[in-house]
Amino acid sequence: MKGGRYYRESSRFSGIACDYDGKSVRAADAEAVIDTLIQGLKLPQDWQEAAKRMLVQGNMAEDNEREKLRLRTEIRRMRAGYKHGLYEGEEFVFWREIESMQAKSKALEQVEPSDISKAADSFIEITNAWQHATREEQQELVKIPFEGIRYDFEQKRICAIQRKPEYAILFGFMDILVTANDGFYYLKQ
Repeated sequence: MKGGRYYRESSRFSGIACDYDGKSVRAADAEAVIDTLIQGLKLPQDWQEAAKRMLVQGNMAEDNEREKLRLRTEIRRMRAGYKHGLYEGEEFVFWREIESMQAKSKALEQVEPSDISKAADSFIEITNAWQHATREEQQELVKIPFEGIRYDFEQKRICAIQRKPEYAILFGFMDILVTANDGFYYLKQ
């Protein structure tokens, strides 16, 4: 791997075992896939009316409760691993992940309809600004709606994304995504 820019597989920093530990992908290849992802994320014309209906029906609260339960379960799992020495020598990873999940859980309790409207506005601005942004600006833009992006090293594509809590209802409208119980959205194939 001489010259050029690369992204490295980073699951070990999260305490997750991965078959691709230490592998990397050319930055241009990963960025092309992310370009396609961002350009494919479009809100339907009637998203505002549908969001109002979902809020009235309580779907958002139900999704938030499911996500909070998933986060609490993950925190318990990580604490058990910590007690058994899983994070020995990498305690900083454990504490960073715990604090991150606690912050996400707290944010889920505070998502309001106005947050959804602000998230939609920023989402629309991100997709509009994307094609005119520099790579450095795109790296910052992608951090706004996403908590994480999983890249498949074998198939050379993004396989899953994790959104920030305030974008939950919006991601439900995306035709290219399928939601799962693990908190990630998977790209339709």
